[in-house]
Amino acid sequence: MNKIMEKEYDYIRGNMAINPDRKYEDFNDDQRKKDLERAEKEKRKKIMALRDKKTKNIIQVALVICVLGVITVMRDGKVYKTQKKLTDMRYEVKNAVAANEALRVDFLKFSSLDNVKAAAKSMGMTNPNNNEAITVDMTKNYFPELTENSIIKKEKDTLFSKLMGAIKK
Repeated sequence: MNKIMEKEYDYIRGNMAINPDRKYEDFNDDQRKKDLERAEKEKRKKIMALRDKKTKNIIQVALVICVLGVITVMRDGKVYKTQKKLTDMRYEVKNAVAANEALRVDFLKFSSLDNVKAAAKSMGMTNPNNNEAITVDMTKNYFPELTENSIIKKEKDTLFSKLMGAIKK
């Protein structure tokens, strides 16, 4: 039934619509729910941002570790190559010293005076007498045309300098 009719008035003033009873606490509950949802959304966003930041940091640390690992392996490779070169050089030095010692032994063996005399006799060499010996005075200049400047000038007269001289003329 119509509430207006229930009243004792015969006449109607104003609007015939019923004035609803407003529950203001419901409005506050709706606002509170919206605020809670907004706060939860922000909290989730912060958590996701922190998770993304942590993931980014972990990836950066992993990349730094990988780069450092690669650099370490490269340096170890260079150290290994250098060590191998050093070992090879030591082996070569050891062989050269052994060959030098063998040559020194041979030199001492063949340089003894008896061996030199025997080799000279086998080639037909004899000891010189005073009549066969020639003496030369080294204080005199027997070759005056050979001076240091002429030797240097001959060294400068290379093929390149001759070509350049021909081009300039």
